[in-house]
Amino acid sequence: MKNGQYCLVYDRPLEERGLSWSDLVAWWVRQYPEHAEEASRARVSMRKRLRRSLGENGAELLVFDTYTELGFDLPALIPQVYLHYDPYSLTELGGVSRLTRQRMDFLLLMNQRARAVIEIDGIQHYARQADMLTMQRPDTVWLADPARYAPMVAEDRQLTLQGYEVYRIGRHELRNHAAGKAMLTEFFTSLLNRHGHLQRQ
Repeated sequence: MKNGQYCLVYDRPLEERGLSWSDLVAWWVRQYPEHAEEASRARVSMRKRLRRSLGENGAELLVFDTYTELGFDLPALIPQVYLHYDPYSLTELGGVSRLTRQRMDFLLLMNQRARAVIEIDGIQHYARQADMLTMQRPDTVWLADPARYAPMVAEDRQLTLQGYEVYRIGRHELRNHAAGKAMLTEFFTSLLNRHGHLQRQ
């Protein structure tokens, strides 16, 4: 498909324990043998490739970097995952999307086939920019938008019914780097403990 060369497609069977960083690196080396010379180099090159998919999104980069600092013997935190994919653009569809949500910010595949979707929500998830001409204000004003919010939570329900755990993190929680990092570390530690990936202390 168009632009398929820019996507990574994991094509190996999943173990009962989910998808670990080690599994992902082993797959990465099979796909790109030039990274096979040294395990640590393969880890670094794979991490850089995954991190690059986040672009300049500071909040998502903070999530990814905080998680990777927890250690390598853990489930892989996969960014920018397509759970659904519609090959047609919005232009081709006449401006009406057939899928409420195609791409998730992050996915964790854990023990006993537990699956967690992690979404980072900015203001655009639940509000819309006001019409400045109507408001007669020079600055940007955001107004709560229930019509934008409702499809998002409806899709969350569907994902939950399909067996996914859905966790939403407000971008506002990450505005302070140190506080955001501490919150994320606590969240990921609790989540991994819950699914038996860390020893409780």
